[in-house]
Amino acid sequence: MLGVTLRHPDGSPLGAVLIYAPLLPARVLALVSEGDEAMFTRMADLSAPAKRPAAVVFADIDGSGPLSRRLPTPVYFELIRGVTTAFDELVARHGGIVGKHAGDGASAYFLREGHGSDAQAAGAALRAVQELPEVVAAVVADLAESGADVRVQDCRMNVGAHWGSDLFIGQIVTGGRLEVTALGDEVNECARVEQVATGGQRLVTKNLVERLDEDTAAELGLRPRGMTYRVLAELTRDGGAAGGKAERDAGSLAVHDLG
Repeated sequence: MLGVTLRHPDGSPLGAVLIYAPLLPARVLALVSEGDEAMFTRMADLSAPAKRPAAVVFADIDGSGPLSRRLPTPVYFELIRGVTTAFDELVARHGGIVGKHAGDGASAYFLREGHGSDAQAAGAALRAVQELPEVVAAVVADLAESGADVRVQDCRMNVGAHWGSDLFIGQIVTGGRLEVTALGDEVNECARVEQVATGGQRLVTKNLVERLDEDTAAELGLRPRGMTYRVLAELTRDGGAAGGKAERDAGSLAVHDLG
């Protein structure tokens, strides 16, 4: 902090100015400044863990194992970094909070308290799910232009989206990270929904869709009254990857594939 005394032209005291500067190194400040300010503000508001209703989204790359073996490691790293960045920007654009990243997987939360209603929070999550293939395709196209042998069909995102009425959401802050996490049965169920999705399916639960009101559904181009659902256990029998765990933890959930 730097203090500067201000005086009138005749020399009499006028006041003082206190100039504050962060004590972080410039390279650390540069990293922090690249983040989304609104996102950081939403994260800061969750310093006290509490029950918070929210929409939950999980996503990962379909068939990432074979893809990682086929591509040179630096190219695969660029792909994952690009997809992760695009996902985070998409979540921020729709007023969500980015959750944990693990490998090629990502998660996000859209809280009712941040959007004003269940309908708006659910709508924001579904809008992000709708737009995800387009933003990922842009990442793949940029990488292909640089000479990498990667195509859009190589990088389809499997998605699960669900509503949690009783989630416990808050910050986890340690010396090495700051993140927001959510705990609750619906988080585990959403993870199972995403694990069952294959070939770029975007599976959204009936619990989530039915949070929409008519206006929000119309903005999304959805007709909830005309949508049909399948029980998740049926999809596991059709060849879903999660198998027994999905049937055990979320087999009775009704889901719809947004396509």
